[in-house]
Amino acid sequence: MAETDEWDFYPCEIDHVAASIFLNLRYEHDQPPADADTLYRIRLPMVEPEDHGMGSAAEAQRVNALEDEMCLRAESGGLVYVARIRSRAEWEIVFYGPAARTDTFQSLREVFGERRTYADIRPDPAWGFYREFLLPDEERRMWMEDRRVVQALADRGDALTKPRRVDHWVHFATAEARDRFVRAAQEAGFQLERAATVEGGALPFGAQLHRVDPVELEHIHAVAMELVDLAAPDGGDYDGWETSMETE
Repeated sequence: MAETDEWDFYPCEIDHVAASIFLNLRYEHDQPPADADTLYRIRLPMVEPEDHGMGSAAEAQRVNALEDEMCLRAESGGLVYVARIRSRAEWEIVFYGPAARTDTFQSLREVFGERRTYADIRPDPAWGFYREFLLPDEERRMWMEDRRVVQALADRGDALTKPRRVDHWVHFATAEARDRFVRAAQEAGFQLERAATVEGGALPFGAQLHRVDPVELEHIHAVAMELVDLAAPDGGDYDGWETSMETE
């Protein structure tokens, strides 16, 4: 994997079934290789899928142990590794590259030894599978951002379950829209710290609000999404949250 890669993951559902997508976000903003116009996918049935179909820890370790070799073979053969999906008792490993790289693709399948694999190769010059299926939607993208903040707090020893003041920022195109949002947020238990106007932007009317909440990931993500939903009818843009470090 290259230094410029941006690997991250998010849990989701695919056709109403639990899934997890680990992907390289680099190509959301970087231009893909010009000749990488073909989608290559390997499906690998899990040995230990568990009841949820996402695989056991041992299952993940087995696949992770083969990842470096798989990446080396892909890079040497001109394929770009972009994602790994787990769901429905299967792994799905996704690459892009030039057409007719079947020898390289076959060598990737051979990394898994005697385990049965299934292959899918199809033209995708616009990277539609990557952009329309693999990339997270706005709610999942916010979950990823919330996870990074929560993980940073946890790494510093924060007691995530301890309630504390959490500040949030939201921006609007008009003062009237902001004020309607503030009233709705106050009904949900948030307090207004300040309303501000910043000239020159498309959304110059801002509101800083706060409420006491724990910052466990699923809880604080639900809080953030509550504000997103309250702001949406008036075209508001939620701009994130911050809080203090708290220990037991």
